[in-house]
Parts: sequence; structure tokens; C-alpha cells
Amino acid sequence: MYTAVSLAALYHDAVIARASGKTFLLAGSPEGKFTGLQARSREYRTAAYALAVLQAVELVTEIATKHRWGNAARWRVVLMLELAKCVLRAAARGVHADGVA
Repeated sequence: MYTAVSLAALYHDAVIARASGKTFLLAGSPEGKFTGLQARSREYRTAAYALAVLQAVELVTEIATKHRWGNAARWRVVLMLELAKCVLRAAARGVHADGVA
């Protein structure tokens, strides 16, 4: 339920942003701190949206993996998810010329 609500809210924000021409992406989140950069950079927005989607489905993925394949597989999935989040955060920060965190 939580995942569905999070994904629906993310989609809703994207629709509003597209319709209004303004950027409402992830306000108040660590990924949304460069609001001026969000408005200018498609790469940043793409990385931030992908990160938000990954965070929304992370818990469901962990629980489903543990239920289906056991605890060892769950930890492998957790490791892969965390690596993917690191790559996305690095990509989002790499767009910023100064690399300011």
C-alpha cells in the first residue's frame, strides 16, 4: 500500500510539474536540494526520479525477496539496491558542476 501511494504521489507531482511548467520534484528531500538545477537539467531530474522510484519500491522488494527466496537472497538484493542508489546519487551530483553535496 505504501509503495502504491508513493508512486502515485510521484506521478501526480510529475503531471502537475509538466502542466504548470514548474518543478515540484521531491521538495524537501536530499535529492531535491538543487532546485535551480532541477529546472535546468534533464539528467538531474531523471536521476532524481529514478532514485525516488527505487526508494518507493525498496521495502516491498526486500520483503518479497525474503519471503520467496530467504534471508541470504534478501541481503543480496539489499546490496544491489544500495549500490543502485549510490550510482543514482552520484549521477545526480555529477550533473552539478561543483559537486556540492
